[in-house]
Amino acid sequence: MIRTKEKIEQGWIRCTAIVEIMGRPADYLSKVLEKLAENLEKSKKIIVIEKTLHEPKAIEKIFSTFMEVELLFENMGVLMEFVFTYMPSHLEIIEPKEIKFKLNDANNFANQLTSKMHQYDALGKRLGLENQLMKAKLKQLGEIPKEIEEAEKESSKNAEKKESEEKEKKD
Repeated sequence: MIRTKEKIEQGWIRCTAIVEIMGRPADYLSKVLEKLAENLEKSKKIIVIEKTLHEPKAIEKIFSTFMEVELLFENMGVLMEFVFTYMPSHLEIIEPKEIKFKLNDANNFANQLTSKMHQYDALGKRLGLENQLMKAKLKQLGEIPKEIEEAEKESSKNAEKKESEEKEKKD
């Protein structure tokens, strides 16, 4: 039996989280979600108090599923590692009511966050460039799908609208 109150007094952090995944096929998603739950349960720095795995549901041409979990984290660093690794769609810290950071922990958190942001920025830029190159090649071959042309027009309209709204705010 987990002695939650004792763990909180020792500095552990109690949270609830929702971890979602999308893809296909449905049975693959179920296996991935089970594996995520197993990985959490194997951790010595995370205690799984309760978990509920939901069945995948079809959303258009893909499936979506999620897991609701109540967890104890050894410290804020472990909690942040969980957030960066599993990217929950929702996280709520339940206890303790007040959390104090040591300067070193705050610096580590800020550096982890900055590093992840740079990784995502680099990935976004790389994917954007690859997308431009593939579109240019498709245009060159005369095979650009209609959906891409329509999406580009819509994106261009939205950008122009946003630009004019920002200009109006300044005036």
